[in-house]
Amino acid sequence: MNPIIRILTPADAAVFYDLRLQGLELYPLAFGEAAADWRARSLDEVGAILDDRSAANGTFILGAFDGDHLVGVAALKRRNGAKFQHKAEVWGMFVRPTHQKQGVAGALVHGLIERARKVDGLRRLTLCHVEGNAAAAQLYTARGFREYGCEPDALVVGTTAHAEIYMSLAL
Repeated sequence: MNPIIRILTPADAAVFYDLRLQGLELYPLAFGEAAADWRARSLDEVGAILDDRSAANGTFILGAFDGDHLVGVAALKRRNGAKFQHKAEVWGMFVRPTHQKQGVAGALVHGLIERARKVDGLRRLTLCHVEGNAAAAQLYTARGFREYGCEPDALVVGTTAHAEIYMSLAL
């Protein structure tokens, strides 16, 4: 599949809300946010999240579209403060199960990296994924990310604690 990749805008709030909710419900270990917390947001709040984004400053949410249908997302958030502006965090990566293993995730990560390289002063991308998520580790490693640490008990889902693996890419 050759998805159309573009930055989401407030006009995409409803489809982004639905897609993210699906990801949070299907893969609770893959996200730091709980589905219940996302459900508590209004569409106006989601629109504001999308409105507060700019590829030029290194904070944006990319969407992958199959025709008119949003099938995947990945986001980049640049750190605040003079000592941290050289870094941005990849977050929120999700592709609908119907479109997994078709190159959508790779296209999203590639799109994030290429846009990040154009941001003035941005030198490094970071991300984390839950320990044991081999598909995520393989996706990011194939794009040049390297593991630099592990946080034990980073997430607690139900009563079970899970470690997160931290990865970094020099731009």
